Amino acid sequence: MRIVSWNAPRGPEGKIEAIVSRGRTAITGVIRGRGARFQFVADDPRLVRPVELAETPPEESLNQSVIAKITGYPERAGDPLVVVVSRIMGPPGFLTTEIEKTLVFNGVVDVFPAEVEEQVLGVPQSVRDTEILDRRDLREHTFITIDPKDARDFDDAICIEETDFGHVLWVAIADVSHYVTPGTPLDKEAVHRGLSLYLPDRAIPMLPKALSAGICSLRPDEDRLAMVAEMEFNRVGVRTSVELYPAVIRSHARLTYEQVAAVLVDDPVDVPYRERILMTAEWAAVQHKRRLERGSLELELPEAKVLLDEDDPLRVRNIVKSIPNPQTKQAYNVVEEAMLAANEAVGEYLAAAGQPVPWRVHEAPDPEKIEAFFRFAAFLGIPVPKEMGPRWFSEVFESISAHPAKGAISYMLLRSLKQAQYRVDNVGHFALASPTYLHFTSPIRRYPDLMVHRALKEVWKKRGLPTGEESLRACPQKEKTGELSTKCSQNERRCIDIERKVTDIYRAWYMRPRIGDVFEGHIHSITRFGLFVGIDDPFVEGLIRLDWLSEEFFEYDEGLGIVRGTQSKRMLLPGDPVRVILAKADVIQGQLSFEVEGSVFSMIPPRHQPRTTEQPPARGKTDARGGHGAKAGGHKKPERPDPKSRPKKSRR
Repeated sequence: MRIVSWNAPRGPEGKIEAIVSRGRTAITGVIRGRGARFQFVADDPRLVRPVELAETPPEESLNQSVIAKITGYPERAGDPLVVVVSRIMGPPGFLTTEIEKTLVFNGVVDVFPAEVEEQVLGVPQSVRDTEILDRRDLREHTFITIDPKDARDFDDAICIEETDFGHVLWVAIADVSHYVTPGTPLDKEAVHRGLSLYLPDRAIPMLPKALSAGICSLRPDEDRLAMVAEMEFNRVGVRTSVELYPAVIRSHARLTYEQVAAVLVDDPVDVPYRERILMTAEWAAVQHKRRLERGSLELELPEAKVLLDEDDPLRVRNIVKSIPNPQTKQAYNVVEEAMLAANEAVGEYLAAAGQPVPWRVHEAPDPEKIEAFFRFAAFLGIPVPKEMGPRWFSEVFESISAHPAKGAISYMLLRSLKQAQYRVDNVGHFALASPTYLHFTSPIRRYPDLMVHRALKEVWKKRGLPTGEESLRACPQKEKTGELSTKCSQNERRCIDIERKVTDIYRAWYMRPRIGDVFEGHIHSITRFGLFVGIDDPFVEGLIRLDWLSEEFFEYDEGLGIVRGTQSKRMLLPGDPVRVILAKADVIQGQLSFEVEGSVFSMIPPRHQPRTTEQPPARGKTDARGGHGAKAGGHKKPERPDPKSRPKKSRR
């Protein structure tokens, strides 16, 4: 939009002068028949304007979910949105239909524009001799990549050597900025996407396959251009020097986390470069210990992993917790510590240079939510240190490790944390206890990393150092960098929401045949309208509406996030066990609804008997049975709650 503004007595005022571009070019909906006429019923409840079909849709679209291309936008109040059916997706509530609807709703496309594909055709798929003249030749160094078994793009490789004083670690990252230059169609599409999107049945990459899995991927035994962080560490793990430069490398082996894990437990399986793996693991263990000592948090939020049948992607085999075993986790840590070290080293270098970059910032927790946690901990009788030093969070997590309500307490604590984001103004990274942190290590799948690579080359150019490029376009100034950083944060949140929504659709699809089955789970969180209950096997979550609990009225305590029976005074807390029956699996909304089997208190331990001691003051108590104290009668159709009370998935 183009906005005209002016100063007025009551403050700045303005008006929309023109709409420069449209954010949405298509919508989804269902074609309904009304007599001889067809009607388009939009899925998006925010579309309050009427939607008019510009032409009669095909007969086979009746009662089907469709994608409609917008051909006319309203110019005046009351004007309709004009659309033409461009694709029939299938019946509403079908797995593939609902996934495609989610992607279209969020503006995600699985193909690249023609101008991008045309540009990619001109990108060579091998490194030319002229491209390495201004780069260090590290092809004889023993770089290896360590990734998941199913990985197709490899954007980082590591090499380590022992010295008389400690270790030298090389972290080589694919030099995507050599191939993706600012202002080109390829770059504009990368800005639009922001990062790669990972779904159970596919990956939608930020860059075309010819780059992401081709010339930019650090595949074994192939020359590749890279940006390298060479770091020296002494025996106690302190970084004593760092050098950053463009290079050409050659990966000597493509290893998986499982192979590295086997080496770490001394499994006799044949894995190349065992000694180097063990040396890297020894270095990483020291770094991990140092990071925890300075106050870095270990945030382990289990995520749902959808297991699909290899021959039939519509068949969901199971939904499990994505938690690696201790050996595989140790292998992850080896790579993670190397990437964290490189990110921090590059961050310190660019901070000293004063170069505008998209910092990865994570602000300190919300004081009000910390206060709510103190109340909750006091309510459970858990001693919590009042003074918040660097290791306060870690100490609390350690102190509750054996507590029966560990899950609930951890949830409350994690809710106090803010979401990490990209900003041009650096305020540090709270969860990592790092003052200068950014993302440098994944430019194939994250646009901010690509921006950081360009910033590095600009600093090198100013200092007369090799850049690996014949020519460079200037990086954007601080204001433009700030705008791009904000857009990257928005794209990241969008991808998190899409990944979560699609996983929820798979959960509902998988659970359809199990309606009426009984499960044992735990209350994850409590809101004024219900209890979110999590089940471990399969790893799903659903809602029990409070107005479905027929035993008595329940009062919601907003200050503590619990409910109490108004007659018995018995309480339900996050973490409480509960036995439930699956009542509904709504694929369209991606939601599960549970009923309680028997009494909701049947599995509650004795510690939840009414307390006689005075409770901490709580702000706001509401009756959770319709809001007016009316007794519930029978089951009601659940309304559509907003289940976003769950903590956001963290991407450091």
